[in-house]
Amino acid sequence: MKKTTLILTFTIVLLTTVSCRNPLDVGGITTSEIERKPPAPVIGSVCFGSGEHYSGKSGWSVAPNKCESIYARVDTTQGNKPALFMRGSMLTDSQGAEFTGTGQKIAAALREVRFRFDSLPLDNRGTNLIDRISQPLGAEFIVERITNRYDSANKTWRQIQITDTIIPDGSANAYCSARLLNDYTQVLANPQAHQLKFEMIFRLRIVLQEPKNIEPSIIYINGVAGSQIQY
Repeated sequence: MKKTTLILTFTIVLLTTVSCRNPLDVGGITTSEIERKPPAPVIGSVCFGSGEHYSGKSGWSVAPNKCESIYARVDTTQGNKPALFMRGSMLTDSQGAEFTGTGQKIAAALREVRFRFDSLPLDNRGTNLIDRISQPLGAEFIVERITNRYDSANKTWRQIQITDTIIPDGSANAYCSARLLNDYTQVLANPQAHQLKFEMIFRLRIVLQEPKNIEPSIIYINGVAGSQIQY
């Protein structure tokens, strides 16, 4: 009986000693912290963009000296998975509002692309930009269109020019996706810099009314716009 009591007492003391071991001792409870890097400022960006009006009958492109970034930074706290915070706009160099070779006025033209990315992740699959309050990503397309409206009082068609702000909703009427890529084709301004590129791929459906047609005409504006970034 004494031997059994002695064994139990020794076991209890041993367990108490182990459970009270200092976590700093060798073999104790240890924790490790992941290094968090601060947000990195963007040290340079170059805009690009091009596309078509009316399925190739007229083109548009981004004017390089007509781009404005309100702010731009890259979140590097996730190590090799940076995220882009950027807001800005791009003006296009669409000229004259004419069909190539016909001299007729086109019915719509893309004039400006606006964008906002609040944590666009590095992901070549793309993120669908949809107008949601809960989604801090977005784009707006400023389109000028020439259409006709029927004046029932005078029984005549009247030509009007309208400026529309089109916000993508993910449908065939207004679709836009954005993706952030590693871009190793850039020449580094700083040997320690990193290269990224964001792209917006979009397609806009524009409805136009013409006097000679009872049904309105449907045309499309599409293209790619974005920026090469170094941070």
